[in-house]
Amino acid sequence: MDRRRIVFNKRTVVFLLLFLILLGVAASFGVNYIRRQTVKEERADRAYAVNSAQEFAGSIMDKLGFSDMTLLSAQQSGNYYALPSEILQAAAVYTSHADSALQEIAVFQCADEKEHNLVSRAVDDRVKAFVSAQNSFNNSERLTDDLYFLESNGEFVILVLGTPYEQVSAAMANLVADNTTQGALTDKK
Repeated sequence: MDRRRIVFNKRTVVFLLLFLILLGVAASFGVNYIRRQTVKEERADRAYAVNSAQEFAGSIMDKLGFSDMTLLSAQQSGNYYALPSEILQAAAVYTSHADSALQEIAVFQCADEKEHNLVSRAVDDRVKAFVSAQNSFNNSERLTDDLYFLESNGEFVILVLGTPYEQVSAAMANLVADNTTQGALTDKK
């Protein structure tokens, strides 16, 4: 009987340890989830006072200090984003090739949730193509999320390619501090 009791205690200890490990893993995921939600809530407080995608893209360029960017026509933007022309008419896409590196600012103004979903998918595809091209161009080092910034709200989808995330994030924070209109933003990164 003593032998069974020892085995039972060992099993209990093993199950207890497994339970504690699983509890620790679940807590870790919970903390990360709470952090992501906190970031989303902080971004929900962001306010942008802009009336059009063109104005928004111009404000971003000013904050980043970009001056030599070229505004693409709706037809040219369609080559990158494959969206209906009515959506592209309300968009502003600027590109620049500085030091043989692509920089791009794209701001889409969406009329409704359906347009927002279409733009979000097109922008995600553009980011994947950009990351893939950068990775094939720079074989020695893999590109992570460092060279693009993606953010959206109910009305605008903002994408900045080829500029470090931290730099764009700081510029966007400065842009928010300068404005007063409320927008409910969620992070897509």
